Amino acid sequence: MRTTLAQARLILRHDLRLLWRDVLAGRLGEYVSGALFVVLFLIANAITIPLFFLLHGRPPLAAETLAWLFFGLLMLSAAMNHAIRVLFERSDFDLLLSAPVSPRAVLLARTAAMSAAAALMVLMFIPPLLNGALLAVSPRYLAGYLVWLLLAFAVSSAGVWFTLVLVKWLGPRRARVWAQVAAAALGASVYLLTQSQSFIRDNRRSEFFAAAMRLLHQPWLSFVARAGRGEFLPLLALAAIAIGLTAGTTRLLARTFIDGVQEGNAIAPGKRRRPSRRRAFTASVGRATFWKDVRLIARDPLLLAQVLPSALYILPAAFGMAEFGGLKLLGPLALVLATQFSITLTAVCASGEECWDLIRLSPTPELRLRLAKMAAGMALPVIVSFTLCAILAAIGHPVLALLGVVYSFGCAAAGAWLQVVRIKPTPRRDVLKRGRHGYNIVGSLVAIAIMFTGAVGLGLAGSTHWVAATVVLGVTALAVAGCFTLVGFEEVASREFTPPPSAG
Repeated sequence: MRTTLAQARLILRHDLRLLWRDVLAGRLGEYVSGALFVVLFLIANAITIPLFFLLHGRPPLAAETLAWLFFGLLMLSAAMNHAIRVLFERSDFDLLLSAPVSPRAVLLARTAAMSAAAALMVLMFIPPLLNGALLAVSPRYLAGYLVWLLLAFAVSSAGVWFTLVLVKWLGPRRARVWAQVAAAALGASVYLLTQSQSFIRDNRRSEFFAAAMRLLHQPWLSFVARAGRGEFLPLLALAAIAIGLTAGTTRLLARTFIDGVQEGNAIAPGKRRRPSRRRAFTASVGRATFWKDVRLIARDPLLLAQVLPSALYILPAAFGMAEFGGLKLLGPLALVLATQFSITLTAVCASGEECWDLIRLSPTPELRLRLAKMAAGMALPVIVSFTLCAILAAIGHPVLALLGVVYSFGCAAAGAWLQVVRIKPTPRRDVLKRGRHGYNIVGSLVAIAIMFTGAVGLGLAGSTHWVAATVVLGVTALAVAGCFTLVGFEEVASREFTPPPSAG
């Protein structure tokens, strides 16, 4: 037993080093250093501790239950993402399991590493809150640190089970992608949960909150919050659940990992049916480029998972304003969706590849190729926008629907054009990261300003303020026309070749 624990501790220390290296190499490491993290942590404690002293009492049980539920969802999302890296991307189980170490030590260390990754997800939130409650309310809140650890083990085990279920249903390769899609959707659902009050009218909001309070006080849901308060029986129940899930996860990995998960590195590609007709690439390079990019977008669920959650941030605002404009807001909503997603997907189509130089060697004019990529990025968003405008026309607002179609297409085209005028080939996984070479930030800001102006104009038209709507939509039309007439496309700058300075 001591040998197994010693081996597990050694492997765990190695995995934690890899975890910290991934954090520093990721997007967070570009902006946050160790010293800045310590400063932010101290600032958070300096805010929460006086706040708890000002409250003069214990927080409501419903608020604590909601907070622990929120942190649990965040940790589950992080655990699923880390499970993908540990179980699939790292691919070192064949070396570890063939080494003279106990398989239990390997699996126990990996489970602990995934739990640590889940716990680190909320490191900036839970300790400051617990410190404030511990100093200002009761020393029994010290049990909250144990609850944090137990909850991390429980949700990481649940994340592993969910990942392995996806492996069984979809196969290892597809499970890699769809587990990350589910984690992204789960993280976005946390935002929707916090904004759910915007979906309810004022006259029924009190009933909703009363029902929510009754639900959050149910013993099966509030036992985690009760354990965080130091109550013995809920803490014992949470410990039993965490230990049981961890033991079950370790046994499941020991029984099925070698035969199931490791097949992800050697799985044979499925048989593809022959196309019913031969496709002639030489018919039109522009058309082939368009359909190629459309297929890449439709077949990349991880890309869609990174793009689609941005729509969830629009929905609360749309539902919150529904009381003022009703279904007439479908026009501005269609414009916002078409423009925002056209900007992002066109950036992926235009810059998210390494073979742009090869495409430019074709006899097709370069402007036609850029327009093909622009059309590919606009295709799916414009279809969604036109569908919303068709609904708007069907409910009795054809003029507003026609304006929505025209301005949605115009603003989306302007935003897409500002992305294709400046192409710098970038790996697809890095295009959506702000500050990277493939994403035209200045063009995106200009397109967002045009989108905002057009949405305001359609909103004014929906509220029958036609004079103001005519002025605002006229400005929007001039701005769209200015994007195409004043902004010309630039030559592509290769990352591998820098032209020598001219002589003299």
